[in-house]
Amino acid sequence: MTAKVLLCLSLALGAYASAQGVNSIPATPLSAPAPATTNAADPVYPSGFRLSQLQAASAALEGLPGLTAKEIDPAQGRLRVTVGTAVERVAVLQRLREAGLSSSLVTFTASGAAPTLPGATGTVTTTPGTGTPAAPTTPPSAGGRVTVTELASGTNANVATTAVQVATSQAALNALYTLAYGRQTGTPAVPSLRPGETVVGIFLGQRPTGGYGVRVTGASVQGDTLTLTVEVRAPGPGAITTQALTSPWTLVRVPGTFRSVQVVDSSGRPFQTGAGGGQTR
Repeated sequence: MTAKVLLCLSLALGAYASAQGVNSIPATPLSAPAPATTNAADPVYPSGFRLSQLQAASAALEGLPGLTAKEIDPAQGRLRVTVGTAVERVAVLQRLREAGLSSSLVTFTASGAAPTLPGATGTVTTTPGTGTPAAPTTPPSAGGRVTVTELASGTNANVATTAVQVATSQAALNALYTLAYGRQTGTPAVPSLRPGETVVGIFLGQRPTGGYGVRVTGASVQGDTLTLTVEVRAPGPGAITTQALTSPWTLVRVPGTFRSVQVVDSSGRPFQTGAGGGQTR
């Protein structure tokens, strides 16, 4: 009897000790995530790019002809690149592709251009030509209307500020298409530009959401100046839009070549360009 009592007491004490040992193990939910780790030396910017990626883009562009300045913009999370022409922008994008880097890593400003607020009004956008312009394919009368053909339009150009670019050669038109489709995975076939034709690219620059757009509603010629009338769209109060950065644009073809091009709205107010307005030719 005594042996049985001692055996029962021993088993009870062992079970109690085991329970105490189990209870002393801190509980960890199976669904608990691993502790977050951050790398202060390689932060992630709002654009989704890391500092190391921007530094790699900066290194890849070192020594590129036409590149006058480059700096990391922490607010945008991109490398701000300063160039003079659209052709030089294409060279920047090609250099990035050769290095296996995304073209979205960079945003452009133009040499000597003063920054402006996107969508503001100001001086008329003028793109002075060089030499004597070729005669238009169908010379319009002074103040006459001309036919405008939209080649393409979209909302995701590789252009950060408002700009107007003019192309009168195939190489310049190729450059415009690269700018317009620079943030997309593929660029459609570029149409042929015949002698005596002009293509004008109008870029709204970076906008905070979807719902923005631009289209050309008319064109006229006075002397050797082409004037394009545009309609700029913006989302209304309470509109449901894509919550992502956009950069709307349109490309139009006009018969003739011109010494200067100006863009106005339906009320005749000029379309202001920011860094990047100018001529590709």
